[in-house]
Amino acid sequence: MNFAEYNVKDANLEEILLALKSLDTVEAVALGGSRSTGASDENSDYDIYVYCAEIPTAETRENLLGKYCSIAEFGNHYWESEDNTVMNNGIPVDIIYREVDRFGRYIDTVIKGGKAFNGYTTAFWHNIKNSKVLFDKTGTFTKFRDMAQIDFPENLRSAIIKNNRNLLNGKLPSYDRQIKKAQERGDIVSVNHRITAFLESYFDVIFALNRQTHPGEKRQVQTAVNMKSSQQWSITLMKSLTMNSNKKSGVGKFRHRSTFSAI
Repeated sequence: MNFAEYNVKDANLEEILLALKSLDTVEAVALGGSRSTGASDENSDYDIYVYCAEIPTAETRENLLGKYCSIAEFGNHYWESEDNTVMNNGIPVDIIYREVDRFGRYIDTVIKGGKAFNGYTTAFWHNIKNSKVLFDKTGTFTKFRDMAQIDFPENLRSAIIKNNRNLLNGKLPSYDRQIKKAQERGDIVSVNHRITAFLESYFDVIFALNRQTHPGEKRQVQTAVNMKSSQQWSITLMKSLTMNSNKKSGVGKFRHRSTFSAI
């Protein structure tokens, strides 16, 4: 394994990777996040994705990896099955465990099936597509990653735009109406909650319009600005939202302008 080829130049991390490889149920390990795309900085952690025939127990992982970590929480399940650790050298490492056939199900449901979510529809695809395979015992994960190197399907693009555009405004349950109601109640927590949901759908539309997979919750503005046509799409969408907002929901222009000013 040539870890240095993929920006893994840390002896402590190499020990963790080799330990993971020794587990029979572990089929592949990939590097994700900013370390895999070249966007990392001195504060970036390591995002390690472990693809398994069966996810090893938290106790097994702790016994195997605990000696390489100064701080560790094994068996967290807040988002996925993961271990959140800080290595003995002080560098944070998040280790996420997934069943290796999960992406196969995702391909059938989302990429081929055209199912859109309320925000972040293609973030999992983006993660797989840009992962760097550190080792793959069976070749199964590499096969799925290679399958991810495809053009953005038009049926999925249309579904994302339709679903998430409707959530932005113009419909009875759309977020602009919910934000307005929360403002009128003086419910600042609800306002922030709905603005966050608004932005999730907004960026899902922007990336789909540009036929780009969603990069996840970090660096969304930076990614959008760097896309060739995103600024014009943003302006067009902003104008549409502002016009519809004034006509249908009565929400003031100021909120939409502040929401989109970053792009």
